[in-house]
Amino acid sequence: MCQNRQMNKSLKLLLAINSIFVLAGNLLGPLYAVYIKGLGGSIAVVSGTWSIMLLTTTLANFALIRYGDKVREHEYFLILGFIFRAIAWIGFVYAGNLASIIALQIIIGLGEAVGSTGFDAIMAEHLDRSSHIRDYATWKTISNLLAALATFIGGFVVTIYGFSPMFWFMGAVALGCAVFTYLLPRKAL
Repeated sequence: MCQNRQMNKSLKLLLAINSIFVLAGNLLGPLYAVYIKGLGGSIAVVSGTWSIMLLTTTLANFALIRYGDKVREHEYFLILGFIFRAIAWIGFVYAGNLASIIALQIIIGLGEAVGSTGFDAIMAEHLDRSSHIRDYATWKTISNLLAALATFIGGFVVTIYGFSPMFWFMGAVALGCAVFTYLLPRKAL
């Protein structure tokens, strides 16, 4: 029997905030390789620095496994994730060498770990028992469509305006999401 259940307001709000973030965050997409090439980097630098970001995310998740549940308000993880990534994206405007790129990828990795874990924890708190698959599939559909759209738009933005305005925009949106989430009443999410 198929029942037409609505998502609760908190879950809708969470998905709306994160949708805006996903749209901004995916403007870079595969253009990261072009950006690194523009700084004089090679394919090895692209893959190496991306691997550092993923490894940082993994190591930070080990800390979250051990200590994350001690933080009662998961919104703080989400907010911190927005802030870390905003700092890194704006940092790309000023990056000029391999060391700075590595540092920024480490910051992004930390942001990914705390932000995604915070998002997942908040989402899990608001799922309806009878619609886990529907709610997760809805989010995955939204986030994948937004990522595809953002990647497409990012190419045009970089072609017309260059990387710096895009990084500033990405950072500003992430900071906006952080501030908005912070200012929400604690019971909103």
